[in-house]
Order: sequence, then structure tokens, then C-alpha cells
Amino acid sequence: MMKTANTRSPAERNGRGFELVADLTWYALVVPPQKEFAAQEILKRRGVVTFCPFESLWRKKSRYTKEKVLRHFPVMPRYVFAGFAGDPSWFHVFQTPLILSVVGVQGEPAPIEGMGRLVSLFRNGLRRPDAERHMRTHREYGVGDAAVVVDGPLADRIVRVEEISGGHAFFRMELFGSEHRLSLTLDKLEAA
Repeated sequence: MMKTANTRSPAERNGRGFELVADLTWYALVVPPQKEFAAQEILKRRGVVTFCPFESLWRKKSRYTKEKVLRHFPVMPRYVFAGFAGDPSWFHVFQTPLILSVVGVQGEPAPIEGMGRLVSLFRNGLRRPDAERHMRTHREYGVGDAAVVVDGPLADRIVRVEEISGGHAFFRMELFGSEHRLSLTLDKLEAA
């Protein structure tokens, strides 16, 4: 549970939604490579609202196993967005570990416009379901999504997923004049 709270966007952590994003002045801070999430955590502990857009992808745990784990990759490497209620104290910001510089124009920090749109594009707080661990990468689906059967006698049929449980996807399909509830293993379906 603690990990979920740390990966949520600032708007979702606060509970006020996109109102929070519009109320703040946002700046893009430059951090060392692969230190985006560490810098975000340090800034958050200092009371600064941060946003680091990332994508969650299932990747193999190691080359010796087929098991996949959910990993987060920054969409904009080396950048963390920080929102300030007033004029930031740049002296204190640059004394923060991992903060190298701020994006600016002619030596002056430049506020970022349109952060509401950027936050709406990357729903960082929504974690992908654990069931996707058994699905082919880039073919994931969820409950309520349309999926296509990729193997077996029902191949190429499009179904609506009703439930995912125990490594199986459950759906309804009309067969022989009546509707039946069927299930297939998660790897037999792909997002339509």
C-alpha cells in the first residue's frame, strides 16, 4: 500500500484533482540520470508538490525466468516538475540534493504553462492490475475491455471481459443458441 501512495500524481495524493495543478506555478527541474523518482521523493518530503510522468511496463525479472515485474520508467528522463504556491526560494531549491538546475530562458527560471494537460495525459496514480503479469507486453486488457481470442477454437472472436481471477479471464458468449459464461487463460486473449 505504501508504494501505491508514493507513485500517485500530486493531484491524486492531495485529493483535490486538477484544481491543485492550476493553483501552482510549475517549473521543470533538471536532475541526474535515473534519479527522477529519488529527487521527487526528496522534494515531496520538503513540502514541494512534484510530478514526474512515467509509464509502467511489465518487464522480465531476469533473463533466467519468464516472470515479469512492474517497472516504472520516466517519460521525460532527467526532469521533475515542481509546483510552488508563490515565488520559490531558488537558494533552498538548489540546496536540495539531486537538483542540478531549472529550465529557464536567458538565465531566468521559466514557469511551465499547461501542466493540467500534461498531468491529464499521464495518470501516474493508476497502477496496472497484477493480472497483467501473465499477458503479452503491449497487449494488456482489463475488466470491461474488449479483447480478441488469439488461440484455440474461438480464435479471432471479440469478447467483453467481465472478470479476471486466478489467471483466467471470464466473459459471456452466445454458443448453440444460448449465452454461456466462459473463461480462458490470460495469455489466450489480447486487447482488441
